[in-house]
Amino acid sequence: MKLYDICKEIAVIEDKLVYGEIEFSYNKLMSAMKAGHPADILDDILSIIGWDVFAGKEPPIEKVEETLKRLKGFQSTFKVDMKQIINNLKEYIDE
Repeated sequence: MKLYDICKEIAVIEDKLVYGEIEFSYNKLMSAMKAGHPADILDDILSIIGWDVFAGKEPPIEKVEETLKRLKGFQSTFKVDMKQIINNLKEYIDE
């Protein structure tokens, strides 16, 4: 899968979070930290590679790996199903 398509999938999840189409939960730590809305946090994660990708540039693999790491944490923290996107990003990195 192309990195552009993966980024678009992340953006779709972000939009669905904004409009309440996807349920999420806060773990105790995030509740105590008042970390913000998951859509804002997902936007920060997407921006690691998204600006480059949407501008037609290839981001460094280190940024892609950082995005993968943070997506895994996001999924775990907010209980939002990101399995397919995470798998697609893993496959991209492995190529």
